[in-house]
Amino acid sequence: MKNDRWQEVSDILDTLLTLPKEKQLTYLEDNFGGDQQLVQEVKDMLKAISESEKEAFLTGTHAQKRTLLAQFSKSTDHKLPQEQLLGEKVGPYQIEKLIAEGGMGNVYKAERVDGQFEQTVAVKFINHRNVNESIIQRFRQEQKILANLNHPNIASILDGGITESGFPYLIMEYINGRPIDEYCNRNQLNVKQRLRLFRKVLRVIDYAHSKLVVHRDLKPNNIFVMADGTVKILDFGIAKLLDDESAENPLLTQTGQRLWTPHYAAPEQVLERPSQLQTDVYAAGILLYRLLTGCTPYNFDQKSLHEIEATILKETAPLPSQIVSANKEFSYVKNFGQPKQQIERTLKHELDAIACKAIRKEPDDRYSSISSFLDDLERYQKKLSVSAVRDGIIYRTRKFMLRNRKPLSYAAAVLLIIGSMVAYYTVQLNQQRRAAEAEAEKATQISGYLSNLFAQNYPENAKGEDISASQLLDQGIKQLNSLDGQPEVQAAMLNLFAHIHQNIEELDTADSLAQKAIQVAQSQNEENSSQLASSFHTLALVERGRGNYDKSIEYFNRSLELEGPTNTPADSNYAARLSALAYVLRLDNNLDEAAQKNKEAITIQKRLYGETNIELAESLYIQASILRVLGRFEEALKYQLDSYNMVKELVEPPHPGLSANLSNLALLMERTGDYAAAEKYSRQSLEMNIQLYGENHSEVASSLRNIASSLNLQNKHAEALPYLERALDVVKKAFPSTHLHWAYTYNDLGNTYINLEQLEKAEPLLLKSLEIKRTSLGEKHLSVTATLNNLAELKKRKGEMDEARDYLQQSLEVRTEILGEGHEETKEVVQLISKLGD
Repeated sequence: MKNDRWQEVSDILDTLLTLPKEKQLTYLEDNFGGDQQLVQEVKDMLKAISESEKEAFLTGTHAQKRTLLAQFSKSTDHKLPQEQLLGEKVGPYQIEKLIAEGGMGNVYKAERVDGQFEQTVAVKFINHRNVNESIIQRFRQEQKILANLNHPNIASILDGGITESGFPYLIMEYINGRPIDEYCNRNQLNVKQRLRLFRKVLRVIDYAHSKLVVHRDLKPNNIFVMADGTVKILDFGIAKLLDDESAENPLLTQTGQRLWTPHYAAPEQVLERPSQLQTDVYAAGILLYRLLTGCTPYNFDQKSLHEIEATILKETAPLPSQIVSANKEFSYVKNFGQPKQQIERTLKHELDAIACKAIRKEPDDRYSSISSFLDDLERYQKKLSVSAVRDGIIYRTRKFMLRNRKPLSYAAAVLLIIGSMVAYYTVQLNQQRRAAEAEAEKATQISGYLSNLFAQNYPENAKGEDISASQLLDQGIKQLNSLDGQPEVQAAMLNLFAHIHQNIEELDTADSLAQKAIQVAQSQNEENSSQLASSFHTLALVERGRGNYDKSIEYFNRSLELEGPTNTPADSNYAARLSALAYVLRLDNNLDEAAQKNKEAITIQKRLYGETNIELAESLYIQASILRVLGRFEEALKYQLDSYNMVKELVEPPHPGLSANLSNLALLMERTGDYAAAEKYSRQSLEMNIQLYGENHSEVASSLRNIASSLNLQNKHAEALPYLERALDVVKKAFPSTHLHWAYTYNDLGNTYINLEQLEKAEPLLLKSLEIKRTSLGEKHLSVTATLNNLAELKKRKGEMDEARDYLQQSLEVRTEILGEGHEETKEVVQLISKLGD
């Protein structure tokens, strides 16, 4: 080959060797395809280089190693020549700056400067002061491993070789990202988002393990995340090939060499035992700790190497939730975007168990593989039982109910009630032992009854049948007859099932069960006032759901009379019932009494719980709704935001408390004129309600109406109409035609048709709405005035001014009596009348 031809081939080779192998031939054909002889000569050279690399660089002979070491020994300063390297060229790349320092080498950022195309790479050199045969062996091992790992989430190797000065180097993909823990904190990822990112990491490690590669140095600085969320795993400098007989030879694992990072090192690494798949499981578990808590489980500050090793080998790691609870320095709101207490609650139990299993001292006690670690996290995400938690009837039942959240709705509360009962009676045993022992026994009997019920219906026990939530509840009710000899337990279970059916809006069934619970409780020689109070409370909720507010108030008062304040922890029930009564009083327009009752509830709850509690948050929400109706919007907004922020701190979405708060915020935004914000909150509430209850539920219908209301106020009447039609469809499936939800939906549809100038469609809907409201609520109710006002507007547009005035006069009379002459809504009606003229 002539010199000029050789130079041309050489230049092309310089370019090709910087590209990934799969792109080399494409680049060659695209740029030089017109000269097939040149293309073939380059291909021949590429093949020769490839064979040479396999024979020499990757598996060099001892003689070659000695030669290489001799080259290094000629150096005089034995330090990595950082200053000398900056600005120097390696192939077509110019070294720009040092970007990382590691145990075996430093990494530099470099730019391609040969004019072929722009490219940024990372160049890794052996640390000059540490050069020895084992380092060179590991360097070659890394190149061998990376050459065999072809994965988009593993930083790829582009080239490798030895400089003229004798420095081995690797040219690698440059990753413009941040360590995973820093990425999570800077972007305020919450626990759910961090778990999603961590599962991506596990999938990449699982791929490496499928290629029989153990990383052995997993830590945040070796796991980068790019701006778009792409994960990249770096630095396989001490990785091990499980099927490579030389992988554990003395050159790679010399005694005394610390090839691990203390915070992430597994016990077997400390003991210098062979690494295995579970070594990466351990490091991944420590990484999970850091992502979920903001720190690693062990504190090595001011500890000697001997103390660090003893900690890794002997100390039991605290639970992640315990670390969060005790950590006073780390700002969880700043870094997670979540309150500390909420994170702690999320971690307790399952995530605690998963993280702890991953970092057990003995490899065989950990997850057997990264794949099984990943499987447990994915089961957790799907609300399935996880292997890290010891199997138990209550745990499996809880997971079953969470998976079936939509069909069961609030039925999942059964287990929370059982847990609360057991916890409550445990505390009470220390205060009132004799009486409490009987109650604790009752709680145990209830727990056993439900445990047996659910155990019969697990997939392995159901004989292939798909047991639905409603079938499960029906079966439970039928089996209640087996408790005839235990009246206290039977009454408690009847009321429990009544409460479940009330929550899933099967009101007739709930009514029947609660009435029977009362009969059983009253039949006992010693009437159980606490049980009766609970049953009357359930009946009150049933009547509230039916729109029978007078009856609901009567039952609430009966419940409060049976179980009044005691100045003990039992007052939590009394306060919750007071607050529930206040809510119905507000619905029934008894606003002053509602505010007084609810303030009393809030006072008790603050005494019992301090400033943060879910029941207190509900009472604050109710107070906000009362103040909103009273027109005291600024006060209402304060209570509303306090409630909303408290619920956000205490629970994970979706949650009924969050959706209710969003709905109330929407109504407040409407009253203060921010219609776009109202629409946003209503849409968020709708999304959450569908997650909680499914498509056909009163809360979904309410959210749909609220969205339509916000759209109407923005003059988007045509957009509002489909939401109301959908709401009506939900109401038709869920309620009898005399229910108030029909009236509310008819009223809103009628108003929308008026705005669309479809008056003939509007009038029958509004008249029907007025009829249902007056039948259910009576003549003097604020909801009645809303329909009267809409009828007035309809008559006005039809030119029937006398009838319009008559409707407005009826509305004014009711609003004046309930709200007073100075209320804004009363003044609004006065203005409407004045606009009609004489």
